[in-house]
Amino acid sequence: MDKNMDSVRGLDFGRGGRHVKAPDETDLKILSELRNNGRISNVDLSKKIGLSPTPCLERVRSLENSGYITGYTAKLNYSLLGQSVLFLVMVKFDRRVPGAVESFRSFVNGNSRIFGCMFITGAFDCVLKVRVGDVDEYSGFLRSELSAQPGIAEIQSSVVLDSIE
Repeated sequence: MDKNMDSVRGLDFGRGGRHVKAPDETDLKILSELRNNGRISNVDLSKKIGLSPTPCLERVRSLENSGYITGYTAKLNYSLLGQSVLFLVMVKFDRRVPGAVESFRSFVNGNSRIFGCMFITGAFDCVLKVRVGDVDEYSGFLRSELSAQPGIAEIQSSVVLDSIE
C-alpha cells in the first residue's frame, strides 16, 4: 500500500514519511523513566522496564525518530545559580494596541529571567515563569522591564513556595 493511500485512510506519518504508531505500554514506561532521568544508561533503562538492551535501544530510537522524544535537558540547581525565587506572572494584553503580542514575544525570547511563557485561555492571556535571586530583583524587573512593555493591560504575580516535579 502506498503512503498516499495510508494518508487518505487517516494514518499519521511522522518525520521521514514513516508511519508513527501510538506508544504501547512498554514505550510509555520508557518515556516515564527518561522523563525522570534522561541520562539513564540503556542497560539500566532496559532492566527497569524488563527488556534486553538491544530492543530497548531500538524502542528509544524509534520514539526519538517518531517525535515522541524531542530532546534531553538537565535539571539545574537554581539556588546555586542565584535564581532561587520563582514567580508565576499572569499577563493580560490590551488588544487595542497593535503588535503588542508580537512585541511581547520578542521581549520574552530576549529576557534571561524568563524561563517559560505559556499562552492560555481564561482571564489572562499568558503565564510567565520568572526566576530571580530575591524579591527586590523581581520588583525591579516588574517595574522597569515587564511593565514597560507596550500593550500590557494587567499583571498579576505569585511567588512559588514549593513545587512537585
